[in-house]
Amino acid sequence: MMQLIDDARQFWRLWSVRIMAIPVLLAGAYASSPAVFTGLIAYVPEKWRPLALFLGTVVMSGIGTLARVVKQGPRDA
Repeated sequence: MMQLIDDARQFWRLWSVRIMAIPVLLAGAYASSPAVFTGLIAYVPEKWRPLALFLGTVVMSGIGTLARVVKQGPRDA
């Protein structure tokens, strides 16, 4: 059975949730304006694009996971 974390109603204050919202916001921005992202991708040399995508994914997932396992301060703020 799935157990919720303490203070599950305050999930939006967790750093892991905030960090993992970044790719969601980027996906939304891409959906609304793909031409901007196409222009940004043009700055990355074509042979490095797959590596850049892989590293970006690993870094964002790693940071989100790390933020989830690190004890966070009080959630009073």
